[in-house]
Amino acid sequence: MVDLTSEMAGLWAALGPAPAHRARVIQFAAATTGEGVSTVTREYARLAAVRARKPVWLVDGDLAQQGQLEAIAAEADMDDDEFENQMSLAAIEAELKAAQAVARLAEVELERARRLRESGNVPQSDLDRATADAARATKHLNNIVS
Repeated sequence: MVDLTSEMAGLWAALGPAPAHRARVIQFAAATTGEGVSTVTREYARLAAVRARKPVWLVDGDLAQQGQLEAIAAEADMDDDEFENQMSLAAIEAELKAAQAVARLAEVELERARRLRESGNVPQSDLDRATADAARATKHLNNIVS
């Protein structure tokens, strides 16, 4: 079994929440066989079921190689609590990485706005907005860490 927990948690976080009271359809596709799309799809479906706490439909369009049921049955040695704990940890790690990236981006944008403000090419309001964005990003990151 390939452990794609952190990658799937990152994808889950990047997609954000589904619209209220609506289903979400996500399609994974490959150009050729053997690229691992069935594995990625299966791992994402497992994570989505745990995170959403709802049933997930997994439809594999590869009519030549239908192996999802066998693959899921072979991985059944992990109990639900252990899997949910693993998914939760991966989701926290993914959220932390995303928050770190947003905070770094906000700091870069703030520094750029400061330089442009010093040269007179940006209004004070843009610098104020960049400062507030950086502060929010840093606060969010600190909330995750603590």
